[in-house]
Amino acid sequence: MDQIDYKILELLQRDSRITIIQLSRELHLSRPSINERLKRLHENGVIEGFTTLISPEAIGKSVQAIIQIGNLKCGCRHFEEKIKEEEAILECHRVTGTSSYFIKTAV
Repeated sequence: MDQIDYKILELLQRDSRITIIQLSRELHLSRPSINERLKRLHENGVIEGFTTLISPEAIGKSVQAIIQIGNLKCGCRHFEEKIKEEEAILECHRVTGTSSYFIKTAV
């Protein structure tokens, strides 16, 4: 990766819907060059995919919370499989210390 690749990533993080033409203009490169760089970034696993950020408040989930989970009465893998089914869970982080997990929710 070079500075141009890093700049492409920066622009994509700012707006993942930026067009090839806009990238080309911003970086002063040809469209085929931008396409080739994007293809290489995908193939090398640098870009894993594209996503959409959704406002929890806009869809009626105005309460967000971080929940600490400790002293599990089941195995970690079983717990992780169970919480995958919960739509309200946005993130789950396994940690060390007195807590086992930190979970981010929106309800």
